[in-house]
Formats: sequence, C-alpha cells, structure tokens
Amino acid sequence: MAAVALDPELLAREPDAARRLARLARDAGLLTRGLRDGVALAPPLIINAEQVDIAVTSLATALEAL
Repeated sequence: MAAVALDPELLAREPDAARRLARLARDAGLLTRGLRDGVALAPPLIINAEQVDIAVTSLATALEAL
C-alpha cells in the first residue's frame, strides 16, 4: 500500500485538488482511493514489474495534469 500526499499550499489554494487527482488518475487508467490530502494506492500482492511501471506512469500523468 502506498499514498501520495499533495503539498499543503496547493490544497490551501485548491481545496478540491485531491479529488481532481483521483479523477485524473482514473482517467489515466489507475484506480486510487481518495484521501483528504491525496490518493492511496493498493496494488495486489501479485503485482509484477510491468504493472508497477504502468501505475507509476499513470500517476505521473495525473500529477502533471493537476
């Protein structure tokens, strides 16, 4: 399990940033669980390296779009 927390200054300026990040990640192909200050990831225990790469790329795409 992992999580990505957004910068508190960003959240102060844009209170819906965490919700937008979860939506952008989903649009990029990554399901996350929304948190108050970011998103959580819960990959399966049998995840392989290729799937990790896909998840990281999707999350990077979402963060760049944010």
